[in-house]
Amino acid sequence: MAMETKEMLHMTKGDGEFSYASNNTSHKSFTYTMKPLLEKAVRPLMLAEVMRACNNVLKVADLGCGVGPTPITFISTIQEIVEKIYKQRDLGDYQVMPEIQIFMSDLPSNDFNLLFKDVGKLQEGGQKEEDDDNKPLLFVMGAPGSFYERLFPSNTLHLVHSYYAIHWLSQVPKGVCDKDGNPMNKGKIVPSDTSHLQVLEAYYAQFKQDFTKFLKCRSREVVHNGYMVIGTICRPSIQPFERRSMKYLSRALANLVSKGTIKAEKLDSFDLPTYYPCKDEIQEIVSEQGSFAIEHLEVVYDDVENEINDARLRAESLAKITRSYTEALIADHFGAQVWNELYNVLYHVILKDFESDMVPSDIFNIVILLRKMVD
Repeated sequence: MAMETKEMLHMTKGDGEFSYASNNTSHKSFTYTMKPLLEKAVRPLMLAEVMRACNNVLKVADLGCGVGPTPITFISTIQEIVEKIYKQRDLGDYQVMPEIQIFMSDLPSNDFNLLFKDVGKLQEGGQKEEDDDNKPLLFVMGAPGSFYERLFPSNTLHLVHSYYAIHWLSQVPKGVCDKDGNPMNKGKIVPSDTSHLQVLEAYYAQFKQDFTKFLKCRSREVVHNGYMVIGTICRPSIQPFERRSMKYLSRALANLVSKGTIKAEKLDSFDLPTYYPCKDEIQEIVSEQGSFAIEHLEVVYDDVENEINDARLRAESLAKITRSYTEALIADHFGAQVWNELYNVLYHVILKDFESDMVPSDIFNIVILLRKMVD
């Protein structure tokens, strides 16, 4: 991952009005999309022979954890699942409540201070005494770094989780420019159905390279028959697909070009390092890499956005969340001062569309359960 991308690829920090922590709603869909797969993964890991081999410590990693409600929901969900399975007493002859070690991992630019402040609130009151078998002891720690590189020693993790993270690429693909360095995705900031074929191919090639690295690194770190549970934003089919939020952001930036706030060539050279894979692409890459078996894979429609019926509130919500995950990248390219005007323009672009047609959410997620087969 290029150093500049590592430094700039982070959500808006803190807990202010436009922060990712204050605006991210992915934890609402997390429960019904990810929890069943997490429970399916944890159950075989808590069998007697597995727990004996690992000194009764279940080691879990959350990759691309971010900040806000979602990572905290993940931590509490793992603790809840372990407690539930243990109390069902179907684990064989080894009846000891496991301890849980969770590594929260993201790029060093992530707001780890806020994350562990929230973790502290979750653990408020301190850990239980060791002889209290009502709840599993929980140990949470940070592991900064790119998940496109090795993060943990070989054969040490039982479960890897990643949610809303692998659609971020390690860099903007080089193929978005022609051989003379001229941008080929003008008017767009992500691949779309109107993008040049070379742009679409370059984005997929970058995703395939990155996700293959992700799988290869995890194949070294996850124990044999360990699991990965991954959820990511996706395209609903093999056809190119541009999310509505990206269309709105493109329009808002174009509006600033027409006003003279930013230069047209500056916008033409801006592309986000993000790619939404489809189901077929994920299956192909996992199969080619060869370390993991797909035990479950499905596309799930995310209707959380549809819960907001008021056009103004919905436009405000979408504008804020879009800003929260693009602010750092846009500020780096156009200058931080651009947001003084861009947010207001973005909000009104979205509101105009919503007032004419309250279209439903266009967010689709792939959820995947993978089992480690070979090193």
